[in-house]
Amino acid sequence: MRLAIRGARCLLAVTLLASCGGDDSSGPGDPFPNAAGSYSIDAGFDGFTRTEASMTGSLNLTQASQATGTIGGDVDLTLTLEGDVSTLSDEPILASSVTPAGVVSFQLSGSGITWTFTGNLDGDEITGRHTLTDGSTTASGDWRAER
Repeated sequence: MRLAIRGARCLLAVTLLASCGGDDSSGPGDPFPNAAGSYSIDAGFDGFTRTEASMTGSLNLTQASQATGTIGGDVDLTLTLEGDVSTLSDEPILASSVTPAGVVSFQLSGSGITWTFTGNLDGDEITGRHTLTDGSTTASGDWRAER
C-alpha cells in the first residue's frame, strides 16, 4: 500500500491480503461487549469531498468470547481517490481489541504503511476516526461501520 501527495490531493494505491470469520456468542456477566460480526464500512477523508476521496467495504470481526477484549478479523475495502479506484481484499486486521467501554481499535499494515482505525461500538454500529500514515504523510477522516 502506498500514499503519495500531489499538491493538495492524495493518491492511494493498495495491495495486501488475508482472511477470517465471526461469532456472536455472549453470556451473562461478560465484561466485554460483543464486537463480532460482519459490518458495512463507509468513510471519508478530511479536506476532501466524498467525490474526491472515500472508502466503502466490509469489516468482519471475530471474538472468541466476551470474557476477553481480543478480536480478530479482516476487511475488504474499495478506495476512490481522485477518480482512481483501488481495492483491498481479505486484509487481516492487526493490533485489534475492544475495551469494556466498547472502544474498538485495529490496524492494517504493509509496505511502510500503517492504517489505524479507532471507534466506539454502540449496538450494531462503530463510529470513529481512521489515520493512514506512510511515515511522513498522513490522511485522516471519519469512519462508520454497521452490522
